[in-house]
Amino acid sequence: MDVRQQAHLSGMRLADMPELFDPSRQSSFELVIPGLDQLTLPDGSGELVGVGAQSNTNIIRLSVASHSLPSHQLNVVEKVLGNQRVKFAGKPQQNSLTLSVSDWVDAQVYEVLWAWYQKCYSNRSQKIGRAHSYKMPAYVHQYDAAFEQVIRTWEIKGCWPSNLSQDEFSAEADAQCKIQLELQYDNYDILD
Repeated sequence: MDVRQQAHLSGMRLADMPELFDPSRQSSFELVIPGLDQLTLPDGSGELVGVGAQSNTNIIRLSVASHSLPSHQLNVVEKVLGNQRVKFAGKPQQNSLTLSVSDWVDAQVYEVLWAWYQKCYSNRSQKIGRAHSYKMPAYVHQYDAAFEQVIRTWEIKGCWPSNLSQDEFSAEADAQCKIQLELQYDNYDILD
């Protein structure tokens, strides 16, 4: 009998086959947005934003504390036939991604995210940006417990920030500041 066929016979088989039943963990992930390396300051100077030789992509990748995964829901198309209602799958609606990003003083995390947000809408010029300048691909990699092997990758297409905010300041708090980011996207796929 095949190992996978034996697996569904009993829940007690979990301990007998650890090579098949290693749990995926919530903390073994990274979010990569490759296009952040080419962001320029929103002042129109053309100067790249970031911290010198450091990569903006890596700065954000290392600063993401938590985020939701891409998902969608199907709209329902309902057709009335006589006295019955029949339902069909309609167009998908992508749900937005929410990120919590740790703010680091010298890494200019907020400045990188602000420059990306300003590509969508500039507070200074009050103009909406062009999609080709702010939509970027993104990838979520989920790793095994040892953080050695990618077990799943989500490819997110047409990703852009629709909301950017920071935690409130408090003289009584003793926690690292977090940046909240909401990302919209066109589509996603889970890669093999």
